[in-house]
Amino acid sequence: MMKKITLLIIFLISLTGYSQQQIYNLGFEPGTNDGTLTTWTTFENPSPGFEIITNPDPDGTNTSATTKVLKLSLAQGAECYSGVINFHGTLGTWNLDGAVTSNLSLSMDVNRSIVDGNIGIKFANATDGTLFEIKDSQGAVASANTWETLTWDISEGAASGNNVNIDQIVVFIDWRCSGEPARPSDIELLVDNITWGANKLTDPPVASCSDGVQNGDETGIDCGGTTCAPCVSDPTVSAPSPTIIENNVMSVYSDTYATNVVTNFNFNAFQGAGTISQEDIESDGNSTGKIENLTFYGAQWDALDISSYTYVHLDYYATTSSAFNFYLIDQTAGIPGGNAEEPRFAFSTSGGDETFVQGQWNSVFIPLQHFLDYPSPNFTFDLDDIFQWKFDGSGTVYFDNIYFSTEAILGINDVAINGYKVFPNPANNKLTVTADADIENIQVYNLLGQQLINKNILYNRATIDISNLNQGIYVVRTTVNGAIGTKRFIKQ
Repeated sequence: MMKKITLLIIFLISLTGYSQQQIYNLGFEPGTNDGTLTTWTTFENPSPGFEIITNPDPDGTNTSATTKVLKLSLAQGAECYSGVINFHGTLGTWNLDGAVTSNLSLSMDVNRSIVDGNIGIKFANATDGTLFEIKDSQGAVASANTWETLTWDISEGAASGNNVNIDQIVVFIDWRCSGEPARPSDIELLVDNITWGANKLTDPPVASCSDGVQNGDETGIDCGGTTCAPCVSDPTVSAPSPTIIENNVMSVYSDTYATNVVTNFNFNAFQGAGTISQEDIESDGNSTGKIENLTFYGAQWDALDISSYTYVHLDYYATTSSAFNFYLIDQTAGIPGGNAEEPRFAFSTSGGDETFVQGQWNSVFIPLQHFLDYPSPNFTFDLDDIFQWKFDGSGTVYFDNIYFSTEAILGINDVAINGYKVFPNPANNKLTVTADADIENIQVYNLLGQQLINKNILYNRATIDISNLNQGIYVVRTTVNGAIGTKRFIKQ
């Protein structure tokens, strides 16, 4: 079957003037916003998985062997209302007009692995207001593993007073929240051609190299393809090994520490979309965490009182990610995930708590006081029972060496970088850094782990202006051919 043309525009003349009505069709084809994986995310734990694939079962009402479809995989024990939803605004905005026939129904091609249960749908507006939510037998399939077209009556939503500024659609994979029998098995659902009529208010965003979304022909977020700059390459070396003594550390995720470590650590306790894995970058037994196509992800361990520590440390290396947040989660605070009062530390190119840097290992000590000071007036967050970390954001991020510590002195890593020198030492206003090969990056930190200078060089000699630094001891971290060397110097 030929794919329906996405967003076929129909102009209707009304008594009040011109109204731009159109038939929306989400066909998940390449180059469209609905066909871009980062437009979508899943919800509820254990979360369903999703991907956009070539139709694996051309039959019934969807006989094309080349069309793309959305594949949703749901675990038997998942929440009754697990599903998939687009991010706000990624499909544009629209409203429903109860006087227009095409605005009163929604159809969808589906192929479900079991007959038992109902598929649900929902529209929501830009302020998370639910326009309608339908979970009844309109979403029941007649046969398993066969494409068929289901149609929902959405006239009640079109007639409501909340039928404007709609920008989200939800597909509930297997709704079982009203006393229905338990889910008998895992479920796989294929979806295609989600179709409805509406009055278009705004178009979906046009693909660009600066919109924070992987769209168009990009191979990463705002990079790759024929238009955008090349994407940052994956790391070829592991994060530098910590050098803080183990007595001053409680390790959560680091191969450096073996004694003072949390108990019952679960590397992937929960996640949204994307792939969470561990990699041995240098094939030396050192595991590095990797979050690919991040939405949200978290680890868990036995609740721990960390009030005797001062910092939480992590190393990160971002490739396609443009920003992310890091959370410590209090077991008893009861702050819902995604709530604005959930304490976090923001990594961003501007306006965050730490300047975000791509394409290199970055070592960060976050004061635990930062989480205590985060504005959470409706909840009690403390350090007595921290039991999870969480990342949210976008793109791909590697991480390692997450631990709590009583100090924040950056370790000195004397990697064998030929010709690596830092002089004069002590220094006044200028600091010179040399190496035999081209220097990729130079960073200067104080002993609290705060980054004060960050410069890309691409030459084997660089002079850094340190005149604005106060007198004291600092650490310079230099990257040459992917290797990182650190040295201390004194600013007079």
